[in-house]
Amino acid sequence: MSSTLALPAPSCGAEPPSYLTILLAGTEHDTTASLTAVSDEALEIVEEYADIASDPGFATKTICAWKGRITIGDVVVLLFALPTPAAAWRRWTDLLDGATAALLVTDHWPVMGTDPSALDVFEQRGIPHLIAITNPPSHNCEQSTEPELLRVTGACPPLTRVAARPHGVGHRVFLVAAALEAINQDWPPPIATIPQEKPRMNSTPNAQPLLTVPHLVGIDAEGSGLPGLAELLLARGARVSGSTNATTDTPAINALRGLGAVIHPHSSAPVRADMACLIWPGPTTKAARAELDRARALGIPALTVAEALGELIGCATTVMVAGSHSTATVSGMLTSALGHRNPAWMLRRPVTGQRLGHHSGGDLLIADLAQDYDLAVRTEVSVITAASATRLDRLDDELEELEGIARRSEAVVLPTWEAGVGKLAARLAAQPGPRVVTVGQAGGADVRILDSWRNRSGTRLRLRGLDGTEYELTVPVMGRQAARDAAMVVAAGQLLGVAVADLAEGVADFSGIARSLTVAGKPNGITVLDSVAVHPVELAHDLAVARELTDHRGRVIALFEPSGWPATVANGRELGRQLAAADHAFLLPVYDPSGAAHPGFPSGVEAIARAAAHQGIADHLHVMPSVQAVLSHELERQIADLARPGDVIAVVGSGYATQLAERLLAALATPVPANR
Repeated sequence: MSSTLALPAPSCGAEPPSYLTILLAGTEHDTTASLTAVSDEALEIVEEYADIASDPGFATKTICAWKGRITIGDVVVLLFALPTPAAAWRRWTDLLDGATAALLVTDHWPVMGTDPSALDVFEQRGIPHLIAITNPPSHNCEQSTEPELLRVTGACPPLTRVAARPHGVGHRVFLVAAALEAINQDWPPPIATIPQEKPRMNSTPNAQPLLTVPHLVGIDAEGSGLPGLAELLLARGARVSGSTNATTDTPAINALRGLGAVIHPHSSAPVRADMACLIWPGPTTKAARAELDRARALGIPALTVAEALGELIGCATTVMVAGSHSTATVSGMLTSALGHRNPAWMLRRPVTGQRLGHHSGGDLLIADLAQDYDLAVRTEVSVITAASATRLDRLDDELEELEGIARRSEAVVLPTWEAGVGKLAARLAAQPGPRVVTVGQAGGADVRILDSWRNRSGTRLRLRGLDGTEYELTVPVMGRQAARDAAMVVAAGQLLGVAVADLAEGVADFSGIARSLTVAGKPNGITVLDSVAVHPVELAHDLAVARELTDHRGRVIALFEPSGWPATVANGRELGRQLAAADHAFLLPVYDPSGAAHPGFPSGVEAIARAAAHQGIADHLHVMPSVQAVLSHELERQIADLARPGDVIAVVGSGYATQLAERLLAALATPVPANR
């Protein structure tokens, strides 16, 4: 293998120049800096439309790259600085097919972050390539003086070391020569003979500089994804700070502080210039908005939870769970079903006995996106649980966002029982895209639910898997929806190549989602269920399970606290229809920590009450007038006087309702008079 390539002498004839195309991949800061330093001409943007690239699911509709040029004698070298991550350009067929060579510009060895996926593309396309390191490798290579190649032991490409800010003719000639060196060297051998290990989620955060020193706005906000993300980042070694709305320390705040997070109230939370990024949950309070404005004034990047996850995804095989509702159980069950794969995860609701966020150092990441749909990176498997306009959105908007997630996945799991997801399936079928795996009871479902029934352990499920084989699973969670969730988990696991026997063993160990139909206690024969349902479908499921637990002899008493002003206004009528399934209902004020509601605007409670009354529950509907009425002890005394043995009380809500189950247990512990 030659050490350099002899550059051609200037030509005096009329021969047309020879053109070579060299691709620069890696961190955009490094690639564009290299290109700017060596190009003979000002850089220009070149574009490829995503629909031409047969991948219309990109967050932006075009793929862009910076283009530069070097002319040396009769050779014209066209250089393209590709965007990050590789998913944004891996389908740019014309550019990749015409590439002479490629350089991966990185500051780490071994390569981390999104860099391994760039190498995968070069290998799959057969593009000769080298790794150019802007910092000296720390181990496993014999360094020699620049610009000679650095040899690394084992099956990997040669390395070369370049300046982080190349300058002058010597550096630009070397940059070209190093790329052309890749054309003549012998690596790699046939890819099929080299077992390629999947990249792991590195425990050091250097692969994702934005996440080294993050500040999380509303770090303890339940259901926002921020607590789980904070725990995951803390376990990876990041210096995490955050702000809170709480006026006193809560268990969530104490848990995060115990892991090393620095937490302040919104009013005094310092946003400092040394913070790498600010992560926020979207609609928030005025005090939290001030933190966002301060970060922007300091030039600190602001990310959503989904965008922060996107920074992690290049490090691992990823399973994303998204949908307008019902994502918590599926994502939580996946962490158990795939437990033998040692996954990392970020959840919105905790699995009983587990943390919301976990870093394993393994090669698998499971995340609950819920309705944070702005994830613009490619994933291996997505599970879409539901599609409905749960906020003040139109269904078309919801479907467009979910379609983007689906098309950026290698495969997507869709339930057939959900009407909105059926529309999403039709959109996906309209043009080539990801592999679609359907789950349901219909005969045409790829994973078909054959039967499910209640037993002492929860639910028993019989299904036919992707391989056509019938299996039985024990799902230690109550309700028909739990069986459906388990079937989606099996589909996702099979797409990852996991045996159903291993998945079934993990599902059987699933301890359930905290406050998701949890039996809080049974004082004096009265069952108290604690749950966090928000969507009408979830409320209907919870009340159906409560009815089953009465054995149709007792009554169902529901305490329902609507969550979020936009969702309540959008779904008030349907929430009321479902609430009417209870024999007695107590309707609490809307819990909305974001402060999105405005004085004088409808809160949605009125619509819930009207719809419930219209269904015939008017005489048994109690509308609590204020939060103060909920916090007083009058509420539990009223319910304790009403309940009798055999009844099931379902406490449903995510705000003040979280305190009610324990208060009810205490009130119900007093022996019930015999004449009740």
